[in-house]
Amino acid sequence: MACLHDIEAQLAALPSQTEGNLRAQETIERLKAEGVAVEEINVELAQHNLPSVEEVGKNVAASLFPLWKLNRKRRKLERQLAQFD
Repeated sequence: MACLHDIEAQLAALPSQTEGNLRAQETIERLKAEGVAVEEINVELAQHNLPSVEEVGKNVAASLFPLWKLNRKRRKLERQLAQFD
């Protein structure tokens, strides 16, 4: 169980999973759905002290491989723990 909690902590610490990045992603998705231009989205994000569209993209890209790897480890541990139930 300790390993599982450690993996979940590592997942939460990824750049794409920070509170600011998650809020920025929600804002970006909402504004894009409304047809707002990227420049205007960046202005909105800056007004709320959130990372820009480019920064969010970099954070997501930097987190892709670690996210995949940690999720894979987590699923493996969950399957192993399920055998003990």
